Amino acid sequence: QSQWVVDGILVAILIGLLTSWNGFFLAGSRVLFAMGRGRIIAPSLGKSHPKYKTPYNAVLFCGVITFIACLLGRGAMVAFVDVGSFCIAVAFLGVSLSFIKLRKSFPHQPRPFITPGGTLTGYISVIGSLIILLAITLPNSPAALVWPLEWLILIVLSILGIVFWIKSKKSRDATTKEERDYLILEK
Repeated sequence: QSQWVVDGILVAILIGLLTSWNGFFLAGSRVLFAMGRGRIIAPSLGKSHPKYKTPYNAVLFCGVITFIACLLGRGAMVAFVDVGSFCIAVAFLGVSLSFIKLRKSFPHQPRPFITPGGTLTGYISVIGSLIILLAITLPNSPAALVWPLEWLILIVLSILGIVFWIKSKKSRDATTKEERDYLILEK
């Protein structure tokens, strides 16, 4: 009977992992799709499938990267997850700062969603993001990025981001703010 309980717990853990991975995969492809659609990065990542209306290029890009990462083994996967945690914390910090800025710049703007706690929630999320980033970057922290592998991965990904940014300058500059708002927000 105890083996059945252990098996059940293992299945629950596996399901939890799969939902997390699925969420990361969907979030990553959605961010690439929105940025491509807004012509912030390569517009090809913002294309929808003609029949299924899915962001197929962004999904394929994330799928290929994920597949290659899986072939590199457990050590590489742990390194990518650690670096991904850093990147997510940076993104969360950016979203939190944007939230605060929008609340201050446009206090009476109609909003489809009211954030519980208002601007205070934004400040709490900024502090949380900074704590996570500090924990990841402090050398003796248990959550610190490992030198040299994880720092090199972060540097390479940063360079790739800069290359994406530079390569998409032409399409980014050709898009007006109004067009970009429509393309990203559909408003």
